[in-house]
Amino acid sequence: TNPVISGQSEIDEDGLIEKERDVLKERIFFDKNSSMLHPGSKVILDKKVNLLNQHPDLRLRIIGNTCDLGNEKINIPLGLKRANAVKEYMNEKGIDEQRLVPATQANYDPLLPNTTEDNRAINRRCDFELDRR
Repeated sequence: TNPVISGQSEIDEDGLIEKERDVLKERIFFDKNSSMLHPGSKVILDKKVNLLNQHPDLRLRIIGNTCDLGNEKINIPLGLKRANAVKEYMNEKGIDEQRLVPATQANYDPLLPNTTEDNRAINRRCDFELDRR
């Protein structure tokens, strides 16, 4: 499908303009072995809540990730716990939980090699994408 031009912004197949796609791509990060949301993360999540309010037909997939510390018995539940913390926050802000799909990739999708603590900190995150199911 060809993008539609609205003013200066191209609208994609999901009805989003570039600025909205950028909001969708923003990640949030977590402390080691934690699923607690930082105040800065809540600012990012509030932008996603606004986006979902403007596009009531969209569903959001929330993907919790971990660094390589720990094993699957720790990292899979921790990744899901991070995704569910986001879901709970967004639900409290008025987004129907049916529109929020928590998932985890645990430590299987690092952004950076887990070779330093700084890199591990970047891998402890939630990513966001549209859920098209």
